[in-house]
Amino acid sequence: GQYAPGSTFKVITALAGLQSEIITPQTTIEDKGSIRIGDRTFYNAGKKPHGRVDLVRALVVSSNVYFNRLGYQIWQQEGARSEGIQQVARSFGFGERTGVALGSEQNGRVPDEEWKRSANEDHPKAFPDGVWRPGDNVNLATGQGETLATPLQLANAYAALANGGTVFVPRIAAGLVGEGGETVREFKPKTSKQALLNGADRGVLMAGLRGAVINEEGTAAPAFAGFPHAQVKVAGKTGTALVNKKQDTSLFAAIVPVDSPQYV
Repeated sequence: GQYAPGSTFKVITALAGLQSEIITPQTTIEDKGSIRIGDRTFYNAGKKPHGRVDLVRALVVSSNVYFNRLGYQIWQQEGARSEGIQQVARSFGFGERTGVALGSEQNGRVPDEEWKRSANEDHPKAFPDGVWRPGDNVNLATGQGETLATPLQLANAYAALANGGTVFVPRIAAGLVGEGGETVREFKPKTSKQALLNGADRGVLMAGLRGAVINEEGTAAPAFAGFPHAQVKVAGKTGTALVNKKQDTSLFAAIVPVDSPQYV
């Protein structure tokens, strides 16, 4: 299945902002609960203001205002054909099949101007022109609009974040074992690509994902009330995507344990 990844995608936008040097981890903005871009107003969940936020706190509280603004700044810096967010997303495997041996796997979608131009040709009423506008980048920045990912793509991207940037081809099995317990055949790990990630940026993102779980204002904190955080250290990101005339798509991507990741 393909779904809008919602705020789980904000780690990608954060990396694009850091790598384009539009922001640093210390860059702050005043989040008043909404932001006006062009002729449209974008809101936080529940229109809640978060006050002064830096990158880590923006991930903890999932500030749409912070990432909507960043998406617009990336568009401004690189022009209408901006590919900053798309480049980072594709380096983590979004927009293409993971290669898992399950048959009917979906591609997902990382929309850009080329995709929008094609969409205009196929559906001119839904997409009146093929121009990639600021609002398209703003929607992409929070994992909404025309952005789509499969749950496996999302997990695989978070695995790359966890391990330092290596995108693997997911396997169903580690190997074949004979009747006597001997290994008949081993399926060795296969890498797909190297994500656009460095150690310093990874540390900042992991701090935000950890805070989303353990900080009292973290979006995942209520779900982890009473959880043994000292024994099992979890980092993660909530995601809620609006779907026209349907219930919201709700996601949670997690990395466990934080200090030496083994699972996503």
